[in-house]
Amino acid sequence: MERLVACGVLAALALVGGAAAHGPGPIGTGYIARVDYLKPAVLGLDARVVGGDQLRVTNLTRKPVEILDAAGRPFIRFRAEGVERRDAGGWQSVATGTSYAWHDDRVVGHGDPPPPAAGRPETEPRFVRNWRVPGRAEGQPFAIRGRLAWVPPPESTDESISPVLLAGGAFALVALSAVAAYLLGRSRPN
Repeated sequence: MERLVACGVLAALALVGGAAAHGPGPIGTGYIARVDYLKPAVLGLDARVVGGDQLRVTNLTRKPVEILDAAGRPFIRFRAEGVERRDAGGWQSVATGTSYAWHDDRVVGHGDPPPPAAGRPETEPRFVRNWRVPGRAEGQPFAIRGRLAWVPPPESTDESISPVLLAGGAFALVALSAVAAYLLGRSRPN
């Protein structure tokens, strides 16, 4: 019983601590990337932008797939055994499944946004550029194609924790502590 109570207290602390560390989310850069299509289409191969700045590829083709770097060399390989990534030390296993996500500078935006079109307001969304990430599926070339846009991020950059979240976490800790004290008091002989 004591272990159960201890686990509950630790879970409450983890939830409150995780919420406090996370806050309302990262301050947005305003850049939004999106995958439009694969050309030519590869049946069973899917690509998406996740987390705002990562390209995720899922290979359900059962074919070996390679993603090429900016110089045209393979740097990610999807194989039957899992996913490998090439670094300075050679090929390293990075995933055992069929999906892998990585930060790819060809997809994301950096720095100041482009200026608005002539006569347009500063707050208007803007097209930045098209992007392309090449690859090969069983030796046949394909490209993941997408767009990068800029949308003004929300004005608020307040990363404080919501008072309601803090009050809820404090209440949960007090309640769990009271239950723990009660249960621990009952289990001891008089």
